[in-house]
Amino acid sequence: MPRSSLPRLREAVAGAAKIVSSKVTTFPSMSKALDPAKYYNNQELNWWARAIGCRTDELVAFTSLGNPTSKPIITAKQLASPPALRKSYFDYRIEAPVASLRTARAKNLYNKHEGLSDAFRNASSYLETLREKHYEEVIEALGEIEATLGQNGANGVDDLLTKNVDAYGKVKSLTKKVELLRQQAEENGPEPYLQFKRDEMDMRFPIYRHYALENWKNFDLIQLVDRLETLHVIPDTLPLLNPTQAVRIRFPGDRAYWIDPGRVLSTKVTKNPPEFEINNFSDKEDVYTILIVDPDVPDPAGDTFKTMLHYLITGVRASGNSPAPDFSDARVLASYLPPHPEKNSGTHRYCVWVFAHLEGKPLNVSGDIEDWSEILSGKRELSLEERDHFNIRSFQEFFKLKDVGAHLYRCKYDSETDNVRREFGLGTGNVWSRQRLQHY
Repeated sequence: MPRSSLPRLREAVAGAAKIVSSKVTTFPSMSKALDPAKYYNNQELNWWARAIGCRTDELVAFTSLGNPTSKPIITAKQLASPPALRKSYFDYRIEAPVASLRTARAKNLYNKHEGLSDAFRNASSYLETLREKHYEEVIEALGEIEATLGQNGANGVDDLLTKNVDAYGKVKSLTKKVELLRQQAEENGPEPYLQFKRDEMDMRFPIYRHYALENWKNFDLIQLVDRLETLHVIPDTLPLLNPTQAVRIRFPGDRAYWIDPGRVLSTKVTKNPPEFEINNFSDKEDVYTILIVDPDVPDPAGDTFKTMLHYLITGVRASGNSPAPDFSDARVLASYLPPHPEKNSGTHRYCVWVFAHLEGKPLNVSGDIEDWSEILSGKRELSLEERDHFNIRSFQEFFKLKDVGAHLYRCKYDSETDNVRREFGLGTGNVWSRQRLQHY
């Protein structure tokens, strides 16, 4: 290895280590790094070598020196980025041309404006000062919350509600203020947004919940409402919905992925219960009831369609800190019934509705309603006859539930439907036909 290239290699790798180590001190998730020495025979190692301007064998020779002070550190995302951007990750010298300049002519013509570096440092210093100011206000608000709880002898916010309603309202207001201040302290920094885009965020921090909410509003919410309306889930199941929480579903298997609302799936894929993710974009934990209905079951007696209940589970807990639901206290009121459309019955909509419990209380009914009392007590589940002609609107009104989110997937009769019917003992099913009328 030429001696002249060794200092340049040391400088580039040390610069990369310096950049990553500075990120690690502030954001722990950046510490998930890869050692290029593990990728000697991979194309990723070649990318790394080109990024710091050397041959692959030179990089291998250099890493074999085992110098602990300049051990190459690189994240998987950086290894997979385009060469120009990858080089800009490691080139910490301000004199280097920007990564957006692709041609040699553009790079030669590039001249950094005088004073740009000073302006950048001043802007960074200002943002850091602003960040510290927000966190000082956070500490002040937290102290005020603690003092209010102490003055009223309350063990927590819920306990305060029973002792002093005015103080409870004050503490709730201060809690929201703390959440907002923590968000504002980080929202101007480049690192949180970069980590959010790389899906390396920690949802316990308000800034990431804020980014997740904005991202959901800008795309997923629009797509969901569009599918619910164009596929007539609204008003065929419920008359109206204003989603406030994000709901995602996927089905277990080798190719499990979060599905888009309205996607048509094979009955083989949907034969097992779906996995859910519910995000209320808050650190508060909510209690939910989740149900799945099919409003497209033919009803020859009424010459119309009826709604079949396919799944009903209550007592599910989730929050913005942990969108993966907690089923430890959940109760299944109606076990999952896999989609099994009958032949020639068209494409069926399987509508997922998520209801939030008021004040986080579990479902409860008086003893006058014997059937629901038995079901909620766990003595039995809803039978197939009780699932038939299920009225979702009456269910929501009776239990006083708030609809906060929804999802949708579709199935139709396919080559796997008969196998699903046999596996779950659902019978052979009907074959529907439409009588052709003669028009004169």
